[in-house]
Amino acid sequence: MRTELLKRREEDEAERRERRPRTPPRTAAIWVAFITLATVLFVAAFLMSQMADFGARSRQAEPRAALLHVYQLQQVHAGMTGAYGRTFREIGFSPPARSRYTYFMFDDVLRASAEGAAIPTSAALPPVLFKRFYKPAEGGFLAVAAGNIDGDPDLDIWVIDEKNQVENSVKDLDD
Repeated sequence: MRTELLKRREEDEAERRERRPRTPPRTAAIWVAFITLATVLFVAAFLMSQMADFGARSRQAEPRAALLHVYQLQQVHAGMTGAYGRTFREIGFSPPARSRYTYFMFDDVLRASAEGAAIPTSAALPPVLFKRFYKPAEGGFLAVAAGNIDGDPDLDIWVIDEKNQVENSVKDLDD
């Protein structure tokens, strides 16, 4: 009796399988499509954030290169006159066209020229840097580049001295 019930059950299941129309395996294709879409969206979001950082970081190349140029001009001026120059005009420095940074050296200021660039004043510099800025090492110089490269209230500040030590003393991108 028991075997008859098992046989009947197996026959019923076989009959049900035959009655049910066989659907193609579309479910797997849909899952593959969803996983692919999710992966593409994740990669796109990651790359967009990287590109935003890349733009801001590429703008940081300007002050480093400009301050290294100030250092070279100061070395030439000191070689010719025996002292460092006190103004940018005296050493022959002009900032890059469309500069996003304002440059400071002693009492001289060269303002940012790029459209929409924030134009910091020496009062916007941090107090510690401000004191060091106006009183460089005896017989030395200190040049500062300050700008706002990402639109927040913080400034990006770069400094170079007579020892050719370039320092990003206030990092605007490390928020």
